[in-house]
Amino acid sequence: MAEYLLAIIADSVRWLVWSKTKDAKFNRKRPKPIPRPGDDEAKKQGKGRMAGAVALTIEEVKRRLALPRK
Repeated sequence: MAEYLLAIIADSVRWLVWSKTKDAKFNRKRPKPIPRPGDDEAKKQGKGRMAGAVALTIEEVKRRLALPRK
């Protein structure tokens, strides 16, 4: 967990520094995210961060949005 959090922090700082440059103004040379632990293994298995994600139909999204909130 600590490695994930450190990678998120490092990515955030790199993005913040990049956002103040001329490259950011023209949306070029964006910093690449730091690889997370297990990313290499997931790629070998054909799985990414969105592995197991299911696309919803528009009707299903509307139905879920219409549900009462707690």
